Amino acid sequence: MRVIGTQVTLNWSSTGSPQYQILVGTSPSSANALITNTTQTTYTWTVSPGSYYARVQSMSGSTTSGSSNEVNFTVSG
Repeated sequence: MRVIGTQVTLNWSSTGSPQYQILVGTSPSSANALITNTTQTTYTWTVSPGSYYARVQSMSGSTTSGSSNEVNFTVSG
């Protein structure tokens, strides 16, 4: 994970899944800041200053895995 200004880049190891769901929230286990899907193993976006918690889930069809370990990061702006 990398934070530069208000730009955040998350990256993770491939599990061989065709798609990943990214969940980011302002408190542990929440997803009130971002929920999005990607086929890549990296995702970059611009976020408002604050403290965030992010995790990733593997997706295959209608099946979603459990969440990865959650990482906490702070964006200063």
